[in-house]
Amino acid sequence: RGSIDMNDFNNGRVFFVYGEDEEQISDVEVDYNRYSDIDEDGDRLQKVLVDTDLDGDDDYRQTVTGLDTDTEHSFTICVEYEDEDGDDTLECDSTEDFETDN
Repeated sequence: RGSIDMNDFNNGRVFFVYGEDEEQISDVEVDYNRYSDIDEDGDRLQKVLVDTDLDGDDDYRQTVTGLDTDTEHSFTICVEYEDEDGDDTLECDSTEDFETDN
C-alpha cells in the first residue's frame, strides 16, 4: 500500500513495482522516465498499474499472488507525470521490504 500526492501536477499514472531484487526496485525512478519503459525481470522486478489519471491525492492498495515462499521481497509505489517542462518524470516512495512465510 502507498499514497500519492500530485501537488500542483495532474494526470498521474500510479503503479507499484515489486520483486526480489531490492536494488532494481530502488533504482526505478533513476533508471526510467516512463512506466511503459520499465522492463519486468521475472521474480526480480514486476510492475502493476493502479491508476491512469490521478489528480490530487489518493491512497492505494494492491494484492499480488504467486510470490516465492520464505523469500525477501521489496516494493514501492511510484507515479509518472509530466513536469513543468513537459518532460516525463517518475517519482517513487521509499522502498519497503517484507518476507513471505514458509
